[in-house]
Amino acid sequence: MGKKPELYERTAALSTEELAHEQSFVDRLYARLDQLRDEVEDRLARALREHGDGPQARVERETAVARHQERLAQLRAAEPGLCFGRLDLDTGERRYIGRIGMFD
Repeated sequence: MGKKPELYERTAALSTEELAHEQSFVDRLYARLDQLRDEVEDRLARALREHGDGPQARVERETAVARHQERLAQLRAAEPGLCFGRLDLDTGERRYIGRIGMFD
């Protein structure tokens, strides 16, 4: 015996709503990724403009530049597969699985 037609309609509506919710979440993730990338690009540009006096200042500048370049590479690499899974916990909480950790 199959499901009743109205159950199919409710299931389809839930699926559409769920899909819209998930798309909204992923859109927010990509917006946050763009924001993080812009912030790191700004920090990198500022670090590259620094002209400190002495060896200590040069080491600090090069360390900052390397750190920002590494983070920027991570953010750029995440673009094609930012979020690729979701865990639905027994508590009702959802955890999304992606290539990098991102926080608000």
